[in-house]
Amino acid sequence: MASARTPTHEASFDDRGAYVVRVRLPGVSSSSAVSVDVVNGDVLEVFALAYGGDDDDDDASSASSAAGGWRLTHPLPFAVSSSSSSSARAEVSRVKFSKKSRTLTVAFDGASAMDPSPTPTKAAAERATAPFPPDEPSREYEPSPPPSPISRASDDDDDRREEEEDASEPSSSSPGRSPPPPPPPRRPPPRDAAPSQTLPGGIDFAFDPNLYLCVDATGARGRHLRARRALREGDVVMTCDPLVCAVHDRHAERACAFCYRDVDGGGVRCDACDAALYCGRRCRAADTSHVGECALARRAKTDPRLSSATRGLRLFLRLLYVRATAPGLFDAVKALDSPFRDVSAEKRATYVGMANAVNSMLPPGPARMDVDALAEVMSKVHVNSHGVVDAAGRALGTGVYPPAALFNHSCAPNAVVSFGGADDDGDGSHSDRDGSCSNGSTNNGARLTVRCVSPVEEGEEICIAYAEVYATRETRREALWEKKAFACECRRCADAASARRDAPLGGWRCPRLSACDGVVPDAGDSCLTCGAKCARARSKRDAAERRWIGRHAAALTALRENDHATAVSIACEVVRESDDALCDAHVIRHECRLVLMDAHAALKQWRHAADVSRDVADAMRRFVNVNHPGRAHALRCLGDALVALVDVDERKERRKTVVAKGGGKKKGAAHAHAHAAAVDVSSSAAVALAEAAAAYRRAGAILEIAYGRHHPATTEARDSELAARARMQSLH
Repeated sequence: MASARTPTHEASFDDRGAYVVRVRLPGVSSSSAVSVDVVNGDVLEVFALAYGGDDDDDDASSASSAAGGWRLTHPLPFAVSSSSSSSARAEVSRVKFSKKSRTLTVAFDGASAMDPSPTPTKAAAERATAPFPPDEPSREYEPSPPPSPISRASDDDDDRREEEEDASEPSSSSPGRSPPPPPPPRRPPPRDAAPSQTLPGGIDFAFDPNLYLCVDATGARGRHLRARRALREGDVVMTCDPLVCAVHDRHAERACAFCYRDVDGGGVRCDACDAALYCGRRCRAADTSHVGECALARRAKTDPRLSSATRGLRLFLRLLYVRATAPGLFDAVKALDSPFRDVSAEKRATYVGMANAVNSMLPPGPARMDVDALAEVMSKVHVNSHGVVDAAGRALGTGVYPPAALFNHSCAPNAVVSFGGADDDGDGSHSDRDGSCSNGSTNNGARLTVRCVSPVEEGEEICIAYAEVYATRETRREALWEKKAFACECRRCADAASARRDAPLGGWRCPRLSACDGVVPDAGDSCLTCGAKCARARSKRDAAERRWIGRHAAALTALRENDHATAVSIACEVVRESDDALCDAHVIRHECRLVLMDAHAALKQWRHAADVSRDVADAMRRFVNVNHPGRAHALRCLGDALVALVDVDERKERRKTVVAKGGGKKKGAAHAHAHAAAVDVSSSAAVALAEAAAAYRRAGAILEIAYGRHHPATTEARDSELAARARMQSLH
């Protein structure tokens, strides 16, 4: 199945005040192949299946190249009414497809009274300024029947009116239209910008189109980055390659040491040490910082003690190589903020011990650093490095990205970090190394990109998340103090209303189970809704939670060791035992469901996998940003499980049909029964595929914002959606 492509389209207000969107769909021969939807009241989505050009198609070459399908996501400059909405909103008045011109027309009446400014819409702005996403419909995944053909007039009448409208309404590219205005001139730096926008190591924000550097005089926020202009969801604000990076030891035999791609049993190794694995010769040649660890890796092959000592320290060995060969770049590391003087004596001693271990591996001479200075560098790397993760959230390695270290943390971030993906969009690149890969692509799996997941106003601080945000306030703060050595005071942590909204993440169910759905917070003893007192003492509740946390850890270990049956058994036990005790959204239950989502899929228990994926996606919708990549992963798992479930049902039905054809005296009755069963299977398959397509669509929309349009995870979700819709069409 070819990827869905974005069709040529134009939109404008006509002389009657209607907002008209025209979409050119080469290769589409019937209105039954077109699906039109309005998402969240302010986004028009069009899907169309294309099967190549016809003899009479003007654009046969385009149609042929588009075989597979078209997909358009068009933000509307107004909100579209529903049955319960205000009559002041715009309404869909006409949807028609012209076979002659291969053009879809969608018109909205009442739009002229709305604010014609295309972005951000009021709803989008409200979503951006809220600390958490507003509630979406409670039945987000309610299956809908397959899309029916769009209503339209006869072909002749439709084509005639299309030609009349084309003549009366000039297109945006018409010679009668004025050319687009030139880009605005570069503005002076904002008043709150730092006096110098340049940092050591070649980092310069003076001419960055998206960001400017600020310094908080109070010291509370330190150096941080703010938006130089208004930004939309999905806008790229930074792209940079790592100064150094190292694959985690547990992935060293399957991930390329340079681009982090899955080597999948092939690849080439370093000729000198035979330890570092690469997907090809180009990545091997590009990984220059490997020289810092190569000699030690070669010695470690015959010295087990050295092999154990170098584990976990390879990143610092690579960093010292950069210091020796490119001291100007190493200056960027020295300029990073450091908590070294503020940490406990015990942690300081740990850093000093690591520094001594690194120096002991190096020959005497300039390669070594002063122990205290190296210990401070290690503390800076520890709190400023980024974990390199794939689209499924698996930690593949660690990298040092000095420009990205300037983003502050928020437990309700307005931006997200991703890795890999094609260089499809974005400015403000701070690259310092070649991103080429062995297959000739610049898709470097260690390349970091920061995108907005909420609209950002000019001058607003852009924040990312340093730790898991689906967690209680106490857990988040403890993790940040342990990993990054600071106490979080972001809006989500400081706001009392946010704390109340977060209560189900760590709370227990109200003791009046059937009469009240309130929460007993983890730091309290009474229901926040009805005031009923919890029968269990807090000490007993804490003991139960510690036991369940331990059982979850055991389930996670079994999952990592591919013992999926044990993982399912343990995680199901925790969910079952906590059913009448913990809130359904409790972090312990959520983490167990994440284990079950992957383990059920590995065991091909598709119905259970679908049920758990729904629960995970719905919980993330309620407690984290709606564009969180983890929610997209759950939605993709839901779609995969539903499609696999349809496959299983169809195989079973084919076997029954074969048996029925074997016949005998009751051959006629068997055929009738088989036919009725086939009708039932087809109907349930249509419902499941409709839900799968909707899940893939939501996942693709999230990933396009968080990871970019051309990221492999985004294109896979879009292709899966198109395949599900094509399969729905085939059922009829």
